[in-house]
Amino acid sequence: MSAPLRGSFTHSVRLDVPPSQVFAAFAEPEIRRKWFRQPGDPARQTYHLDFRNGGSEVATAVFAPIEAEEHIEYASTFWDIVPDERIVLSYALRLDGVVRWAALRTIILAPDRDGTRLEWTEQYTFLELTDNSAHDVAHLEGSARLQLNGLAAVLATEVAV
Repeated sequence: MSAPLRGSFTHSVRLDVPPSQVFAAFAEPEIRRKWFRQPGDPARQTYHLDFRNGGSEVATAVFAPIEAEEHIEYASTFWDIVPDERIVLSYALRLDGVVRWAALRTIILAPDRDGTRLEWTEQYTFLELTDNSAHDVAHLEGSARLQLNGLAAVLATEVAV
């Protein structure tokens, strides 16, 4: 059995809204679902958010990138939530019932002029790798970046409305 692959990364982004609006985009399910998505058919997805210390978020989906279906489950627990300042959670990603990776994510929100500086740090452990572990890590970091891009787009739309 090979040792698990561990690592970390941090993405930092400036958003043109105050920390309270960024925090709401994590806390309010109707806003969160606009930018936190699983791949696959929306009709075959489930979602639950209990945004509080000790609460959880669970999202499932069925995805068919080639011909075979993949069943995806994201399940997290919130450990520390400080409104408008910080969110700390741990999560695991299961693919076809196998835990691929687990991670600790820390999101820091700080006022930055008339906006917010968001820092997203993730410490991960891959438990099951594909044949190309570099691809696994790139996929994880890229999906975090996609989520941040989606968050920025939703906040720009919410503010513009």
